[in-house]
Amino acid sequence: MRVEPFIEPPLPFLAPSLYSLNLSAHQLDLLHRIKTVIDRNRALAKDLGISGTPGFVVGAKLVHGALDVNSLNDLVA
Repeated sequence: MRVEPFIEPPLPFLAPSLYSLNLSAHQLDLLHRIKTVIDRNRALAKDLGISGTPGFVVGAKLVHGALDVNSLNDLVA
């Protein structure tokens, strides 16, 4: 008999789905760590004023939206 560890689900709205997959405690821990990184990245994007994709930070420049290849090359050069 498998006993589910008491771990806060990394994505509460997916909890029933995650547990139905019979994931190990290690796998649930990895999902929680991944969610933590994603949450930090979202917070940073919000602080920088990036509200969508694509958004680039190149050096000290913040670029909102897509760039063509030449513009991106000029920005990076």
